Amino acid sequence: MHLSWLWFILGLSLIVGANPVKPSSPKSGKPGSSKPVKSGSINEGDSRLRCGVVAFEPDGRVWMVASKKDGYILPKGGYDEDEDSNMHDCVEREAKEEAGVEVDRDSIEALPVKDGSVHWFKCTVSSHGARTDPELAKRKPPKAYSVPKAWEMLKKGDQEKKQGMHKALRAATEE
Repeated sequence: MHLSWLWFILGLSLIVGANPVKPSSPKSGKPGSSKPVKSGSINEGDSRLRCGVVAFEPDGRVWMVASKKDGYILPKGGYDEDEDSNMHDCVEREAKEEAGVEVDRDSIEALPVKDGSVHWFKCTVSSHGARTDPELAKRKPPKAYSVPKAWEMLKKGDQEKKQGMHKALRAATEE
């Protein structure tokens, strides 16, 4: 009798072992989702890991980029393990891609703001150039605004989507 149970358990374990369930990796997206994930993307929980950038000119103006429908916003974008080895790389890349600015790497400072999977940083612009994201060519060019004008720009459009940007700009300007 004990031997039959042993064979039953052994058989069951072989059946279960033949169909292992793979845990979702950071790149695989939401479990059960068929949504394609960009190569190099890293997920934090159920969302793509992102960095947000509050890039200041030496004179205090803030760089903003045109959104699809909500006026001007702060640059942000996804961490890409194919291009980024840390979040500072993500900040530099997103500033260049979206705003066309180079930032002083030594000036990059994490802000005490996290909005979902977006980690916010402030930094200082060191030079200007062209945006490197070809998808943004259709949008209005990025602009550097005074802090009061940046606040005004963030008050336009969907405020729920901009809550993290409000917190980031507030944290970046408090000192």
